[in-house]
Amino acid sequence: MTPPVLVVDDHEDFRSSLAAWIGDELHLPVRLASDGLDAQRFFTDPAQPAPFVVLLDLEMPGLDGPGLFAWLRAHAQPMPRVVLVSASRSLPRVAAELEVDGYLPKPVDLSGLRAALGLS
Repeated sequence: MTPPVLVVDDHEDFRSSLAAWIGDELHLPVRLASDGLDAQRFFTDPAQPAPFVVLLDLEMPGLDGPGLFAWLRAHAQPMPRVVLVSASRSLPRVAAELEVDGYLPKPVDLSGLRAALGLS
C-alpha cells in the first residue's frame, strides 16, 4: 500500500481542493485532518501506513502547525516530509525556524505542489 499524503488544514474547502489535486492529478492517496489533534491519529494506527508527506497549515485552532510538527518530531517513526502551507506573511520565517522540509504560500499552484511533494 502506497503511503498517503496528509493534508492538515482547518478550512474544509481548501482541504478538499488540495485532496482533489493530489488524488486526481498526481494519483497519490490522500488523508485529511482538520487540525493537529485530528492529524495525530494517522501516526498512531499501526494498521495503516503513516503519511510520507504532511501538508500542514500554519495557523489552526486547537493544535496548530508548529505544535503538530513538534509532536511529529517526538513521535513519528519514520519522520514524514513536512511542508507548511499558509497565507501568512511570516511563513518563510517560521518554516526556516522550524526547519521543515519546505513551504507553499496560499493559494497553492500545481507546480509548487509537485515540487513540495518531491515530484518535479
